Amino acid sequence: MRLPYFLGLVLLCSMTGCQIREREKPRMAVLRVASEAPGSCRLTIDGNSFSFPDEEQRLIAALRLKATTYSGATIEADKSIPYKCFGGAIVLAQRAGFKRVGFIAEPPPPTTN
Repeated sequence: MRLPYFLGLVLLCSMTGCQIREREKPRMAVLRVASEAPGSCRLTIDGNSFSFPDEEQRLIAALRLKATTYSGATIEADKSIPYKCFGGAIVLAQRAGFKRVGFIAEPPPPTTN
């Protein structure tokens, strides 16, 4: 008697202890953006903080090193950060070699009446 392929696989896995893993999510590097004095922004990665555009070359070097470990980066910033800082962080991460650059937007807290 010949079993269908998927049923034979299920039977084999139950006998041998196969583990079916969930698809693992790729880990992302976390970049935190802050605003400083007018015209200056700060990006923090792994506890190291860089001012840009002033320390742009050192920042790119640190980001390139991080991009060898992670293929993507997530940018964290609160809503008060000027777009110049936020957009600058995206461009710097792309220049450093991250294949995916995104951000997480938190919805506003619910209002209580």
